[in-house]
Amino acid sequence: MAAGSKAPMITLFAGLGWTQERTARLTGMSQPAVSERVAKARPDGPAPPPDITLDQHDAPWPEGRLRGPAEAISATLDGGAHCTHLTDALGRGRKQFTPQNVDAL
Repeated sequence: MAAGSKAPMITLFAGLGWTQERTARLTGMSQPAVSERVAKARPDGPAPPPDITLDQHDAPWPEGRLRGPAEAISATLDGGAHCTHLTDALGRGRKQFTPQNVDAL
């Protein structure tokens, strides 16, 4: 990886709260070099935390986050998983994604 392409990645990881040590291991750089890049990226102090939340209020987000792994588990177990019935029903449009059927996924 070229040095120029690492700078945006380091800035992104730092903004997400990753430690400099972990970022250094991931990018193959030394921790002091990562520290220097982070300091250059935010000269006026720490950056505000990113606008990421797990409490999304739109149904497609949690449905996709739960339904995808449930379908993969069902396929891996050849339809023998507890969630198979619900994933099939959701896929065919016979059931709607609701908070009540979250546990079944």
